[in-house]
Amino acid sequence: MTTGKRFGLICAVLLLSGVCRPVSGVGNAAAAPDRTNPHNITAGSRAESDFYGKGLALQGEGKYREAIELYSKVIKLNPKHGEAFYYRGNAYESLGDLKQAIKDYDKAIVADQKFAKAYNNRAAAHYGIGNKEQALKDYGKAIEINPKFAEAYNNRGVCFSALGDKRRAIKDYDRAIELNANFANAYYNRGSSYSALGDIQQAIKNYDKAAELDPKYGNAKNARAAKRWELKEYDRAIAINPRSAEAFYKRGNVYLSLGNKRQAIEDYNKAIEINPKFAAAYFSRGNAYDAMAEKRRAIEDYDKTVEIDPKAGAAYYKRGMAYLSLRERQKALDDCKKSAKLGNKDAQKFLQAEGSKQ
Repeated sequence: MTTGKRFGLICAVLLLSGVCRPVSGVGNAAAAPDRTNPHNITAGSRAESDFYGKGLALQGEGKYREAIELYSKVIKLNPKHGEAFYYRGNAYESLGDLKQAIKDYDKAIVADQKFAKAYNNRAAAHYGIGNKEQALKDYGKAIEINPKFAEAYNNRGVCFSALGDKRRAIKDYDRAIELNANFANAYYNRGSSYSALGDIQQAIKNYDKAAELDPKYGNAKNARAAKRWELKEYDRAIAINPRSAEAFYKRGNVYLSLGNKRQAIEDYNKAIEINPKFAAAYFSRGNAYDAMAEKRRAIEDYDKTVEIDPKAGAAYYKRGMAYLSLRERQKALDDCKKSAKLGNKDAQKFLQAEGSKQ
C-alpha cells in the first residue's frame, strides 16, 4: 500500500472516531442546522409571505440556490425579516458557504437578539471553519436564551471534545440527555468521550443505548468488538516479528480509533524508531497529538510528514488547521492552499468558505 493511500484510510478511521471535523449523523457530531420555523411567524405582505413560503418548500426539497433567491426577495421587501436571513443562512450552510451563512445568521440575530437557534447554527458554521472558541460562545448564548435547548448542549459538548476537554463535553452530553432521554446522538457522543478517557465500560454502555434508540448507531458495539479483535491480531503479529513497523503502526491506528491516544503514540513511536522514513506514522502521531490539543507537537509531526512525502495533502490540511487553532491564520491559509492543489476536499471546502483563492 502506498503512503498516499494510507492517509486516506487514516482519515476515514479518524472521522468515524470523532477526531476529524464533526459531521451530521453517526460519530462525534453536531446536529444538522435546524430547519424548522422557529417562531412560526407569517410575513407581513402577501408577496413577502408567498416568497417566504415557497423558499421554505424549495429548501425542504434540497433546492438551496432557488430557495436563496426567494429569501433574498423577502429580505428586499422586508430587511428586518430575521427568519428569511436565518433560512438563507441554512441554505448557504448546506451549500458549504459557511462564511456567507455566518453573515446571514449575524443579521438574523440583529433582527431578534433572542433567536437561540440562530446562535446555535452560527456556532456550527464557526465550528466548520475551525473557529471553535467563537462556536463555544455562540452555543453558550443559545443555552443562555433557552436553557432547555438539548441540541445546543450536545453541540457544545462536541466542541469541548474537539478542544480536548472530554470532562466538560460529558457534562454537556449529560445535560442534553437529561433534557431529552431519547437523544441517541448525545449518547453516542458521550460514549466517544468516555472511550477517549479510557473508560471502556461507560463507552460501551452509551453506545448500546444509542443503538437501542436509533438503528443507525447499531454498528457502534460491533465496530468496537472488531477493533478489539484487531488488537489481538496485531499483538500476535508483533510477537512473531518485533521489528515490524507496519504492525506497530496499524495497532497504533486501532488504539487511536478506540480513543486511547497515549497507547497509539507509543506504537507510532516504535514504528518510527524501526523506520524513520515512515511518513504515515508521523502523520498519525500528529493526529493523536492534535486530538490531545498538543498543537505544536502535532505540527512538528506534520512537518516531518510533508518533508518525507511532499504530496501528502492531508498533512498540509491538518497542519493548517493546527495553525488556525493557534491563531496563525496566514500559515493556515498557505497550508490549505497547498493541500487543495493536491486535491484535498476538506481544504478546498475551507478555502471556499474563507473566500480565499487557491
